[in-house]
Amino acid sequence: MNPKHKKNLIGLGVAFLFALLLYIIYINRNNQPSNHPTAVITETVEITTTESIDTSNSNQQRQSVETSEESTTVASDSAAVRFDPNIYRTDLIQEYGKDQFDVSEYDTVDELIEQLVTDYQVDFNQVSISFYNLKDDHYYGYNDNNFIVAASTAKIPVVMAFIDLINQGQYDYETELLYNDYFNYEGGGNIANSPAQASYSIADLMAEAIRHSDNTAWYTLVFNYPNNFGGVANYILQKTGNYNIPEYFYMDNYGSAYLYFQLLYIVATQPEYDYLVQLMRETDPPQLFTSFIHTDVLANKYGRVDGEINDVAIYYENDQPQYILTAFTTNVPGADHLLEDLSLYVNLWYRDHYILN
Repeated sequence: MNPKHKKNLIGLGVAFLFALLLYIIYINRNNQPSNHPTAVITETVEITTTESIDTSNSNQQRQSVETSEESTTVASDSAAVRFDPNIYRTDLIQEYGKDQFDVSEYDTVDELIEQLVTDYQVDFNQVSISFYNLKDDHYYGYNDNNFIVAASTAKIPVVMAFIDLINQGQYDYETELLYNDYFNYEGGGNIANSPAQASYSIADLMAEAIRHSDNTAWYTLVFNYPNNFGGVANYILQKTGNYNIPEYFYMDNYGSAYLYFQLLYIVATQPEYDYLVQLMRETDPPQLFTSFIHTDVLANKYGRVDGEINDVAIYYENDQPQYILTAFTTNVPGADHLLEDLSLYVNLWYRDHYILN
């Protein structure tokens, strides 16, 4: 072999061996563990965790919104049931913010009534209130034997007295009672504000006295009743059996919350007075106890004269009497508002406990 060629082959072999050595070193280096993949894994975990949290928040927010919407719907439905427009004057209740009052804070209606009287800063002797639950016979009286001028609530016992006379056969509803100019008395009502007639039927006199608080109709009934005012006063005592009265009872048409509860209990539980109940469910205009509750479910008779502002009522639901509420006030600032709130909040409390539950 040519020495020159031999030298070239040796050079090629050395070069080949050197290249092979470099390749082996490269392969081994790339197969060694490195710290960088750990860092990448850490970043990947962090990214994955962040995305997971974002997704979770999104789901939580979506669920929260859905729950909120459901709660709003339930609350709306609950409010709609609670403030049934067939019972309440819902527009006025919302306008005056009465739907914000939470009656659930009170375990008993007694507590509720006492709190209202306290909130209105009413002196004990300025008020007389009674509540009677016809479902469980619970009675509560707040100074309920305090006698105050009854004003037009006194038209109830007069009508009751004539119903009794009719049932006894002495009259009928179409019997005409003579009118006298002495009976004329200003105020609301069709009889008081129309040309006088020689006589009026008992039915018409009753209707005007109760529906529109017509004073002329009332006086015509009273002065055609035996012994007039004294006769009516005796009728009240005999009907209720309540003779625990002050001496001045006969001096004017005085009444107390308890005495008128007794009268309304008779009206609510004895069917012969259904005509009176019908008239009380048609009182007009609505005021005091019926400012926020429809008259056709809250049969009431209000009265006001000078500083005396009163109302008495029987609440009906499903045409069944539920409770009796009577209130008399004398010289109470804001008495109208007190009686409005008393009527509404007692009704809401009662329905929450006995109707909706």
